[in-house]
Amino acid sequence: MDKNTRAIAQFASSLRFESLSPSAVHACIRHHLDGIGCAAGGFASDPCRIARQVAAAVEQPGGCSAFGVPMPTTPEYAAFCNGSAVRHLDFNDTYLAGKGGGGHPNDMAPAILAAVEMVGGSGKDLIAGIYTAYEIYGAISSAIRLRGRGIDQGIPVSLGTVAAVGKILGLDEAGIANAIALAIVPSTPVRVTRTGELSHWKGCATAHASMTAMFAARLAKLGMTGPGEPFTGVDAFCNLSGPFELDDIGALVDGKSMVENTSIKYFPAEFNSQGPITSLLELRKQFDWRELESLTIASYHLTWHEIGGGQGDVREKWDPATRESADHSLPYLAAVTLVDGMITNDSFAPARVRDPALRPLMQKIFVLDDPEMSAHWKATSQPKSRLTIRLKDGRVIEDTVLNFRGHPSNRMTDEEVQFKFDSMIGKVLPSEQAQEMRDMLWHLDGLADVKRLCAIMRAWSERT
Repeated sequence: MDKNTRAIAQFASSLRFESLSPSAVHACIRHHLDGIGCAAGGFASDPCRIARQVAAAVEQPGGCSAFGVPMPTTPEYAAFCNGSAVRHLDFNDTYLAGKGGGGHPNDMAPAILAAVEMVGGSGKDLIAGIYTAYEIYGAISSAIRLRGRGIDQGIPVSLGTVAAVGKILGLDEAGIANAIALAIVPSTPVRVTRTGELSHWKGCATAHASMTAMFAARLAKLGMTGPGEPFTGVDAFCNLSGPFELDDIGALVDGKSMVENTSIKYFPAEFNSQGPITSLLELRKQFDWRELESLTIASYHLTWHEIGGGQGDVREKWDPATRESADHSLPYLAAVTLVDGMITNDSFAPARVRDPALRPLMQKIFVLDDPEMSAHWKATSQPKSRLTIRLKDGRVIEDTVLNFRGHPSNRMTDEEVQFKFDSMIGKVLPSEQAQEMRDMLWHLDGLADVKRLCAIMRAWSERT
């Protein structure tokens, strides 16, 4: 096997729950609870309904649980169905390295939970799997910049998931190595998912990556082999990505594990918008938005590229037609923040997204790729943005926002994470079951098995 395959397989096969620090265990619990809450918020969406229909059509006794599907389905369908729900709102956690890699590592948790359910594992097994996946995800995101090469963020999702699932299914180092190859060789995703007018697939792409990772691990468990050098062999992955090495998987950064260095979102919007939204919620108290002459948001390159028209998608960012485009449009997010004084899931209702009254205000909003902010981001991985507001009466208001709420250096409290969870779980469960699920999630490390947790997942339904 090649060096990178060995590094991932060795790390995954050797990790034990007992080696995790109490703070890392607690972080895994927080992030998993947060992801389940996000899934509840996205449960009623069209793509999630479609995924449930597919999962419900294939009943598999002894299989895995999908949100809102009464009977167990295949592990792959459960991973896709549940991953799509976690991801839909763009509200789940985010890890981004200054080099430019990363995305949403909690996208991996649904497949890992499905694997634990398959083998009758415990809450500690789930936590160890989540920890393993996050460490691999972070190492890959820090080692390679996929943006600009046409490769989507499903790669770190796929590799983190397949290694964790493989370990849970009992694969040794060689088996995990085969699973790695079977995950990425046939299933390297392209980044057109996140350009132009965004479709349902924006929220389903990483769920698909975790689904194919589950399939790969199950094949490897039964003895299927894959190419021995999926990264550095002839016409292998590094031919697309460029060379990289994964020598530091599991190394602490500033004394913290990768899950501890991952942000939890405070607002249901794209990660790089969190700072500008935070700033605008305060600045709007100083003026009436109708008096706005212009709003200029200067930020690091990633902000401009992802949500500010930097991918040749100015039209879509300044006139979004879908929910997926709106939560990735900084002009839209800024306009709604100024007018409504809040960003919630209701900010992305179809009528609000297409509201023609917002368009004149959006035309007064400008997003700049600022070299100073970009240099700061690359050096520190800390998000920084500067907002300049010019009013019709000549006043100028400026603000610089750094490390917004939810960033690891400005961490949300457990109470805030629970409030976020509680705000969404009632959409799918009555209060008694919602409280039971919340209590189990907070005490995940004490669960002897995940049977009851999965049973409650199957009981989800759309509630008014």
